[in-house]
Amino acid sequence: MIKKQFQTSKNVTLVSLAFIACVIPFLDNTYVIHFMIHVFTTMAYALSWNIMAGFCGQYSFGHALYAGLGGYFSAYLFTQYQLSPFLCIPFIFLFCGALGGGIAYLSARLKIEHAYFTLLTIAFLECTRILFEAGQWFGGASGLFIPLSLTDSLLNLRLSEFGFYYVFLCLVTFFTFVTRGIFKHRLGHSARALNHNIDAAHSVGINTVKTQAIMMFISSGFTSIVGVISAFYQNSLFPDQAFSMQKSLNMIIAPLLGGLGSPWGSLIGGIIMTTLGESIDWFLEIIDFEKGGLKQVIYGIILLIVILKIPRGVWPHIKKYAKTYF
Repeated sequence: MIKKQFQTSKNVTLVSLAFIACVIPFLDNTYVIHFMIHVFTTMAYALSWNIMAGFCGQYSFGHALYAGLGGYFSAYLFTQYQLSPFLCIPFIFLFCGALGGGIAYLSARLKIEHAYFTLLTIAFLECTRILFEAGQWFGGASGLFIPLSLTDSLLNLRLSEFGFYYVFLCLVTFFTFVTRGIFKHRLGHSARALNHNIDAAHSVGINTVKTQAIMMFISSGFTSIVGVISAFYQNSLFPDQAFSMQKSLNMIIAPLLGGLGSPWGSLIGGIIMTTLGESIDWFLEIIDFEKGGLKQVIYGIILLIVILKIPRGVWPHIKKYAKTYF
């Protein structure tokens, strides 16, 4: 009976949040819409990264690689050949997924794990950044710019902030349901098993190499989709930004703050991180202080406090005290 009441309360909460999210654009406040798009982007990246790190325990510091490739490929095909980025998304997903899955497959076969896997992902990211800066295929260091349009088009992702808001909202909703599906699927159980003890998982018949490759395929593919939509929202791409280490770190901080291994941790972490970033910017403007790298320093201090005080993130504590059953 108590569990049923909690389940009903959970459903009412989800429906209420979904309703609030859908009506926010009608407030006609540009800042709020822009802020929420930033929140959804952070959530989408966090959900994507969490699929590999939260389940398998393999931390990739190079996920900006897939976001950058997704953005660059879609923007180049649109500007040069007028190919719809929306229709290109499945092919970009397969390409970036295969690249990420291939890296995970090779690292698993060669037993490159944990810190060494992290270094491997950083190496791929940095090599790609250097290639895109030195080469002129996609504009080099000068960047690639996407032309604006006077009319809205969903297929070409030429939308107003109002339109992008709902695109990102749908994307986060889709990623959340997929992650929850993986969590309950045999694949999710296998991934969590090798996260706890990879040798024990292998001894009970789990194909650890295949599991890591599949999870990385999904994770990197999802990241590339977010990269495509973000590129058309920003209308410009530069190698030092698209393939920056800071971008990868931003994907990591949100799920670490919220809690690894659960989609709800990524969602909560996205809200906390974005709100925290805006609050820091607002505070620095109030005291009229030159930002420099102070924002990253504050992020680092807060993350250190979270690791020391609540190493599992915020979500497990919320779940414990609210007695929910997500």
